[in-house]
Amino acid sequence: MRFQGFDGTDFENMGYIFTGADGQAVANGDAPSFMAFGTTPNNSGTPSERLRITSGGLVGIGNSNPQNTLHLGDNSASSAGVLRIDSFVANQFFFFF
Repeated sequence: MRFQGFDGTDFENMGYIFTGADGQAVANGDAPSFMAFGTTPNNSGTPSERLRITSGGLVGIGNSNPQNTLHLGDNSASSAGVLRIDSFVANQFFFFF
């Protein structure tokens, strides 16, 4: 499923939801699949995969090959970190190791 937006001249790709075979061919009632979600970054017309759910139920955000129940990845060179949880109470922070 593809999502597009009209910029006043033509339609531009904005995102997608895609399903495909996960690792093996579909045969004899066995159809392992993945689902991927993509969005288009700023200054681009090409969507990129952002989130994937595998046939085993593993979820990858920023990672197309998750190895855990929730696998967060960061392909940027930013040192801002992969996970940020803010508190609405002043001076409360959450750390994950």
